[in-house]
Amino acid sequence: MQSFLLVVTAVINIFFSIITSIVVRKRQFAMMRSVGLSLKDLKKILLKEGFIYGIVSSIFGFVMIFIYGIELCNLQRMMALAKNIEYTGSWFIVPKIPTLTFIILTILLCCLSVTLTFKRLDKLNIIDGMKDE
Repeated sequence: MQSFLLVVTAVINIFFSIITSIVVRKRQFAMMRSVGLSLKDLKKILLKEGFIYGIVSSIFGFVMIFIYGIELCNLQRMMALAKNIEYTGSWFIVPKIPTLTFIILTILLCCLSVTLTFKRLDKLNIIDGMKDE
């Protein structure tokens, strides 16, 4: 249950971080469009940014999974030693399918959150976007 809440919190955090990043830079996007950047090119830039954000988040998450797994294996080994039980378990093995699922879902979530902001970009008027708020 705790891991589910952690996943939901992480998903919401990633989603709103990307959306806020795009909304805050509305003026910058308007300036780029005023010098000739098309809306299609702006969307490509933002999708690449979301993809990179997803890759970086996945790498960070993988490192955290790896560290946690090593700590868990060491804890099992110490518990076995404390109870005078021979520890026959292997050293930490990276769970391949859950890790790949995590990486793919993180990248997809980042790209999806960027895609959901495209509706706001379509409505972005260059003149209104350059006004100070």
